[in-house]
Amino acid sequence: CHSRKLDATGKKKKKLLNRVIESFEKDLEQEIEKNIDDRPISRLWLDQIEFANVIIVSKAKQFMETENGEKKLEEIKILLKKLNPKAKVIIPSEDKYGDLNVTETMINTGLFDMEKAQASTAWNEELLKEEHTPETEEYGISSMSFVCNTMPFHPQRLAMIMSGFGDYGSALETFKSRDKKGDDDVEEVTTSSYHHNDVFKGVIRTKGHVWLANANAFPIHLHTAGTQVHMRPSEQPFLVEIKNKMETKGFPDDAPDHEKETLVSWVGSRHKKLCEDGLWSEEWGDRRSQLVFIGVGLDKTKMRMWLTQALVTEEETKAMGGMENWKNLEDPFYNGNIAAAHFSVA
Repeated sequence: CHSRKLDATGKKKKKLLNRVIESFEKDLEQEIEKNIDDRPISRLWLDQIEFANVIIVSKAKQFMETENGEKKLEEIKILLKKLNPKAKVIIPSEDKYGDLNVTETMINTGLFDMEKAQASTAWNEELLKEEHTPETEEYGISSMSFVCNTMPFHPQRLAMIMSGFGDYGSALETFKSRDKKGDDDVEEVTTSSYHHNDVFKGVIRTKGHVWLANANAFPIHLHTAGTQVHMRPSEQPFLVEIKNKMETKGFPDDAPDHEKETLVSWVGSRHKKLCEDGLWSEEWGDRRSQLVFIGVGLDKTKMRMWLTQALVTEEETKAMGGMENWKNLEDPFYNGNIAAAHFSVA
């Protein structure tokens, strides 16, 4: 009897322990799911390069011993500097980092600045600088920007362009074969031909935001790393949407006066700054697409032509009964859900 009592008590303790463990595991799983980084490895790798202050290239000695190793290492260095102009790129030449001074180059450098790292405009400013150095001309590594505030992208045509993005290997192939092909004839862009061109094959990295016709109220952040694409609607709408809503619908009756004053002041100052910077148009406000591309052997003339022809046209808009019907355009990015949440501000 005594042993059965102990056995029963032991079973109760075991059940209690199991419940505690199950509860802990459930909380842990939820915490992991909440904080999981779902970026593809190529995007994660490029993000790390762009945020780094010091970049160490490994296995350089072994690479130098291969055919054209020295030239390829220089190519890698130039590409890294293009991705992150402010980073210090170090290529140790001795085996097992024998010539790398870890203390001086990697420990307590004091180089990291969170404010600068988080300023996405700094990245764009560096990339938008004109660069005509012999190194970039030799290896074909360059960047280009595309800015448009006259019309939004047609979602289907933009998706077709993005399906042509390549990776570093395909980019090199494109660059090496570019001189063998004639660039004088610019082919007509049609919906059926988007899948068969290699104009964007040299694109390695894209960053910026797009004005998408069926998400007319919100900028869509766009990041690509090789063939991996990440698109995310901004949490904040275009300022013109906020401004129009304030002017047409006013404020809720129960909104505190100080909140109204704060918002009116913020919108006013932001609007003034955009006008001063030439980033505001009378027709579309601050709606705009702004993208920066990095790649090898970029044919910038053709890229700009294709991007321009991927915009919605005035003729299309009239044919569909006005811009209000942009929301009915097919949605290849969000399975038909983007317009309901982001075509206008509720």
